[in-house]
Amino acid sequence: MRPFLLLSIRAEQAAADEEHAAFARFLGVEQDDVERRQLGSDDVSDVPGRLDDWSGVVLGGGAFTWSDEPASKSPAQQRAEAGLTLVLDAVVAADFPSSAPATASAPSAATRAASSTAPTPSQSGRCRSR
Repeated sequence: MRPFLLLSIRAEQAAADEEHAAFARFLGVEQDDVERRQLGSDDVSDVPGRLDDWSGVVLGGGAFTWSDEPASKSPAQQRAEAGLTLVLDAVVAADFPSSAPATASAPSAATRAASSTAPTPSQSGRCRSR
């Protein structure tokens, strides 16, 4: 089985650890089968960029709000948003090569789409994977 990828934006380590355990439990897999990247602190440049590399990709919850004024965002929030943009842009470029690359200064089309259309667990009622 391919691993799941958990993109975590939780700044508190204990909360991130609990979220990782919860995703593994609800996905019905071992924690080792859920590769976690903490977008506020981890390097995400080496995350495989094809959806086929993963059983599924999940974005964890957190306290950040994309629409916050840029000047009010903490360094951790800025790193998390940049990491999320990098991962999503890599996925779009790998799976949809004709897509135009995004700039780092603005949310990419993939990131805007993911943040505006992705259902929350309470909206969808279940997790979905490829």
